[in-house]
Amino acid sequence: MADPRAGGGRLRTCAGAALGSATTAVAVTSGTAALHLGMLALGIGPGDLVIVPPITFVASANAARYCGAEVAFVDVEHDTGLISVDALEAFLASYAGPHRVRAVVAVHYAGLPCDLARLGPLCERHGLELIEDACHAPGATWSDAAGRAHPVGGALAGAFAAFSFHPVKHITTAEGGAVVSRRPALIDRVRMLRTHGITRDPRLTRSREGPWWYELQELGFNYRMPDVLAALGTSQMRKHEAWLRRRREIAARYRNRFGGEAGISLQALRPGREHAYHLFPILVERREQVFTELLSSGIRPQVHYIPVHLQPYYRARYGDQRLAAAEDWYRRELSIPMFPAMTEDEVEHVCRSVVDAARRTVAESARAPHSPTTAP
Repeated sequence: MADPRAGGGRLRTCAGAALGSATTAVAVTSGTAALHLGMLALGIGPGDLVIVPPITFVASANAARYCGAEVAFVDVEHDTGLISVDALEAFLASYAGPHRVRAVVAVHYAGLPCDLARLGPLCERHGLELIEDACHAPGATWSDAAGRAHPVGGALAGAFAAFSFHPVKHITTAEGGAVVSRRPALIDRVRMLRTHGITRDPRLTRSREGPWWYELQELGFNYRMPDVLAALGTSQMRKHEAWLRRRREIAARYRNRFGGEAGISLQALRPGREHAYHLFPILVERREQVFTELLSSGIRPQVHYIPVHLQPYYRARYGDQRLAAAEDWYRRELSIPMFPAMTEDEVEHVCRSVVDAARRTVAESARAPHSPTTAP
């Protein structure tokens, strides 16, 4: 019988095999738990500063705060929503604050990989830990300076990667996540921290009275994934490649249909990086009007995301900040349906409805007097 403290052994094996033989995955209860435990395992805590892009779910920043660290927000690229390496370099060159910069969270937003080929060496030069928030990106790939392709989340360029198995993600365990790393010591500490801080591993215990022996070595958490949920995730992993192909087919249809439309801009692609399409973001003017029209057509759009630096908690802690690219992205971003069970008729309905709504906004904007854009 499997040890109930193990939590998703088969899922960990499948994930590690998918990402490379040097990589180990530890199943946990959520993507947020993965970020939290990975940062704790790195020793991130009070007095440290973690850099996060503002276009992400709040968990990317909150995990650092759970550890007692502070957060700095660095702006994104205007055409991808990904953390800007140029803005990061400028921040690191000018930062003179009281905290020690410890880590950078690279969020592979929507499923498009960040520029890991630049981020990895940059973090290494500055002595920083690179953390991949890969919750959107199972199956995405990036190419190194030599042109070799690597799976996103393989932790090749950094300390660890965090995955989410929430119901809306590529693979679900109903709720769950994973920490992925090539560092054995980090993996050992994540395993212990997710199980109350308890270990049974003879390599790590300080004494051993018998096979029943376990030790509480530090204060941890109950972040174990139940085996029944891991079984669901394992079954889903067998379907992942087919589902990923379907997401890319739908994305190709969208890109072909929307390319050249005056009222629609698409997330830019980058050479050497293959998108996983958790989301399909488009940028439109008069977003609220387009959003409402899509709802009336039976389509449920969403907005990803309200920039984290604009959230009341972070405004109260760090004051008002102006991150122009992130705020412009938020002002225009709309995520349209993207899931592998979409039928051809549903894809066509979305295409037609988005084009019609965007064309109406372009026509109305041409008739309306110019008014300056205001920040959110």
